[in-house]
Amino acid sequence: MDLPILRRIAEDFDWPPLNIYVYPLNRFPAKFQSRTINPRYTVENELFKIIKNSTLNYDNPKEADLFLVPISISELSIEDFFSLIEHLKTLGPYYKEYNGANHIFIQSKYPSNSTGITKTTFLEHPGHILTEGFVVEGESVKTWVFAKNIVLPLHPFTKFVDDVSTKIDKVAVDVSTDNCTPENAKIRRQLKDALIENSEFDIYKTKEEAIAGIETHRFAIVSACETPMAQQFYDALNSLTIPIVYNNAMRFPFESELIDYTKFVVHLDENSPEKAISVPSKLRGYINEILPAMKEARKMLTLSSNDGEYLWALSWSLYMKLLSWLPTRRTKIIDDIFREPNVFGAA
Repeated sequence: MDLPILRRIAEDFDWPPLNIYVYPLNRFPAKFQSRTINPRYTVENELFKIIKNSTLNYDNPKEADLFLVPISISELSIEDFFSLIEHLKTLGPYYKEYNGANHIFIQSKYPSNSTGITKTTFLEHPGHILTEGFVVEGESVKTWVFAKNIVLPLHPFTKFVDDVSTKIDKVAVDVSTDNCTPENAKIRRQLKDALIENSEFDIYKTKEEAIAGIETHRFAIVSACETPMAQQFYDALNSLTIPIVYNNAMRFPFESELIDYTKFVVHLDENSPEKAISVPSKLRGYINEILPAMKEARKMLTLSSNDGEYLWALSWSLYMKLLSWLPTRRTKIIDDIFREPNVFGAA
């Protein structure tokens, strides 16, 4: 009837005292075992393996604090997701004990009507959900909705850059609109109209040219296209290109927890493209302060087992969220004890 994490809470470790049980993949029907093939979202596939091979992995579900579901939710339909929930209930008492609140689901794609976890199910499901930038806001939303959500970093398309000495001291701007939503296409057209005559800005009309431009330029304007989030932020960070974010809905991994994005991100109103004009001249005097902050953030969002710290950051984020939920779990345990007064009588 005890909580394993309470027995380890006072120990001083570099890693949090957190045990995650990863359900064996072979315990799920084949229809759930598809992996995402979109290169932007392959972090979803990699994360399962990394956690499974880490010190966080714990083979005894009875001693686990959290339970990772090794299924790519992005590839499921809404119906499949609810079918998955029903299947989890057959794999032992762990899902039903807290109605899934101690379970981790990974859906790299932004919640929509075509993904397993929609905006509605995101609100209704009590589990920890790792997804692309989706944060629910509004007075009617309970704090728990914020607590359970973790923004999942996406795979960058740019090359890893560490030497910025050859960077072009200008701003790369992607104004391509292929596959963009109407709202995002409008924002990109406004950026083009406002900046095309300014020599500080290099305008790129195709995605391929824009990726190359982000790699080689000192600054880049990143805006949303296919989804509500500015996915190019991860391209800019990977190539140490200072991001000027034109995306009002943008949320970042571990913001206000482990990474201070104000040290290197310029976040401007997506409806005011003219505000970008003065940014490069204002930032040039602070490059030596900005780049170290970018490198630290990039390292924390890297999944590599060699020098990446993402798993460390994720474990601490989950740990702190779990601590915020412990009073609820402790109350349930006490209630169970009162309902079963003889639990201490076993020999």
